Amino acid sequence: MTEWIDIYSEDFQHIGTATREEVHAKGYWHKTFHCWIVMQQEGVPYIVLQKRHPNKDTNPNKLDVSCAGHLSAGEQVSDGIRELREELGIDVPFTALSPLGIVHVAAQTENIRDFEACHIFMHVTPHALSDLHPQTDEISALYLAQLTDAIQLFRGEQPSIRLHGYTVIDSAKRTPSEIEARLEDFVAHTTAYYTDTLKAIQTQLCP
Repeated sequence: MTEWIDIYSEDFQHIGTATREEVHAKGYWHKTFHCWIVMQQEGVPYIVLQKRHPNKDTNPNKLDVSCAGHLSAGEQVSDGIRELREELGIDVPFTALSPLGIVHVAAQTENIRDFEACHIFMHVTPHALSDLHPQTDEISALYLAQLTDAIQLFRGEQPSIRLHGYTVIDSAKRTPSEIEARLEDFVAHTTAYYTDTLKAIQTQLCP
């Protein structure tokens, strides 16, 4: 099914709609929804990272924000909450999310021009990683990273961090997994995107 997306000028005036393929081929600005899931273990905050499916058209096999997706044509930012249900099986109202800001990201490769206004949120869940239900055609693994470790990684204060979680083949088969993650293993958002977002999460948790 064709996915239609609202597109915008550089000064973010709405100029129409385009297919996902056109958006990435022609470099139209568009809106995306990002939500960072936070879990606490013995009072220590961890963030959930997803590993993108190898068949994704952008950033396959890269570690990414817990949940992310495009807003379809006509959707409001609050409608992005569906991404949590679809990708992770988390069913919460939009009011359960805490806003972290909007970041404009421009990424270009040989075949894709991806210009996004990322609307970023966080959600602290009482659930464990094993309680989530990853969408297996979008996600190949879920991992936990200690928040302070992740901040140090993106600040360049340590070369890698240890992640633990599980890989998924289908909804019924999960395999425990531990990996050492470096900067190059993550989707190439700007360093500022990661450091500013993770520090904002830390501030919200410990104001």
